[in-house]
Amino acid sequence: MHIEPAALISLFETLILHEEKIVIPEPENIAELPPVIKKESKRLVMIFNTEPTADENIFLDKILTAIKVKSDETEKIYAPDTELLNNIITENTSHVLLWGIGLQGLEKYKMTAKDKAKVISSDELGAIASDQNLKAKLWNCLKLEFPA
Repeated sequence: MHIEPAALISLFETLILHEEKIVIPEPENIAELPPVIKKESKRLVMIFNTEPTADENIFLDKILTAIKVKSDETEKIYAPDTELLNNIITENTSHVLLWGIGLQGLEKYKMTAKDKAKVISSDELGAIASDQNLKAKLWNCLKLEFPA
């Protein structure tokens, strides 16, 4: 059997699929991203009512070490308004830890599923650092969500 070269080329042109590269432009505002292409979610999002002091940051580092969460796996947000807070929780698929922020429908020191996130509400870092009972409540809650 003999195939003419022109027919052979024609045959391969119909069988070969040309790759098309799809380029998605980087938006300046992350809110402009379509829902499927949201920014990378961190393992733990921590939302504070105020920025922690140096001593509170040391205490926080000890907590993160105890639950085996690295600082690059966390995101810190300070003093958000209620609307922003609800948006953060709604769009998040990881754990959200509230420090000193009360949110309706959340019981302190108990994991609550809210939309896609697992939310834990607690007292301020300074209050927990100085109270053994609050430390125990926080630890009991965290060890269930972040087993060793």
